[in-house]
Amino acid sequence: MTPPKDFLPEWFERELLYASARCREATAGNYTKAYETWRRNDNMLEIPRRLFAVKKDHLQILDMGCGNGYHLLSIYLKFGLHNCRLFGIDMGELDIEFANHLKRFMKIDAIEFKKETAEHTSFPDNTFDIILCSEVLEHAPQPQQCLAEIRRILKPGGSAVFSTPNSDNLVARLGRILKKLSLRSEAPYSFSTEEGEHISVKGVAEWTRLAMQQGLTVKKRLRGSPIWGGGDRYNHRRVFFALVVIADRMLDYLPLTINISENVTYVATKPAD
Repeated sequence: MTPPKDFLPEWFERELLYASARCREATAGNYTKAYETWRRNDNMLEIPRRLFAVKKDHLQILDMGCGNGYHLLSIYLKFGLHNCRLFGIDMGELDIEFANHLKRFMKIDAIEFKKETAEHTSFPDNTFDIILCSEVLEHAPQPQQCLAEIRRILKPGGSAVFSTPNSDNLVARLGRILKKLSLRSEAPYSFSTEEGEHISVKGVAEWTRLAMQQGLTVKKRLRGSPIWGGGDRYNHRRVFFALVVIADRMLDYLPLTINISENVTYVATKPAD
């Protein structure tokens, strides 16, 4: 299991960049980021969890933008998907190389990782029962093409679950207003990640419309955390964060609260022929 000649130094250099960014942003011990990530990951499992409860054999599952393979490897083990075929694609060559080494280390043969773009994949029409796409669309200059590709390779009646930041988040809007009222010089608010800028951040209504235009039916929308876990903005306000978590759980039982959310997960289906 020898890695390619340039893999280890390139991976190490990238990890240095990521680690230095995390140090500058004081993300170590960032419990707000941990909560945001937990809510998003839990929402992404909404449909797989329900489907696997009644059927988990002979399914075809794709993770579009799989990164280092964490999601597919973890759900394979968590739900015992030994009789399913799982595929992960990502445009990051280092991530795909690492994912392939990780699956071999874990002795899992039912997952195939390969380098591809979300806009144009090599899969035939009507291939997958489930497609996961977490935090990918906001990086795409033409996210509607990604949604069209999801519909093309999804089986009729199949389910797609995609998550993306919500530009209509009322908590973020309130924060920007308070910053302006404080008269302090602040950097302009923007979405960004270590991998690249978020260039296609949209609101709930617009994402729903784009999905429907590409032939997908949005069945459900799930709220993520109301606050973004970037940096350590809330780590020094523990009482405030605790109150936000309590309020967040209560909001799950109330209608019309979708925009009190930094991130939204969409559950869509491809209409059966």
